[in-house]
Amino acid sequence: MIDRELMWNGKRVDFSLMKLLFPKTMNDVLPLCRFLSRRHVDPTNFERMKVAYARAVFKPEVVAALRCMQDRYQSGFQHVQPLTEFLEFFWKCYNYHYICNMTQHYQQRLDIKKPFYDPNNDRLYELDVTIPQMLIQWNQQKTNPMECFTKETLDAIILTSRFTANFIKHLLNNGLHFVLTRRFF
Repeated sequence: MIDRELMWNGKRVDFSLMKLLFPKTMNDVLPLCRFLSRRHVDPTNFERMKVAYARAVFKPEVVAALRCMQDRYQSGFQHVQPLTEFLEFFWKCYNYHYICNMTQHYQQRLDIKKPFYDPNNDRLYELDVTIPQMLIQWNQQKTNPMECFTKETLDAIILTSRFTANFIKHLLNNGLHFVLTRRFF
């Protein structure tokens, strides 16, 4: 993904900022992203296959570190907004699919991590309608195939999002009191 020239809301998503963030924070006494390593910013072919490294790049800590570097007027961090918006959007999508227990939203202080109780929940509407529409619109706005995910990847994300929402609704309408999404498939 870092090799692509992605566009988000009409602006270029610059993943080279991730490579710039790593050396700038690596030797700090209190690093902004303590978990960020060379494996995250310059993975080998084998390391590219590990989901944990990809998932960690989307964490809110990375977004906060990028914004902090911009606020501190560090050279090279002037245009972090498209990257941070992109990371936040896909982190939210990921979190809808990673609700693992009943108390997770208390422990992490995230409402998005609440179990699904109601088939008319706003989060289900977002999974079923809003996220797929945004991704379809994003795909239609591209002028170059490298400005978006491949068709297969985009279709897989949209299909997973819609399936998850509809399956949760089905389970809740058929007697389940709540639904967790971590080990859904």
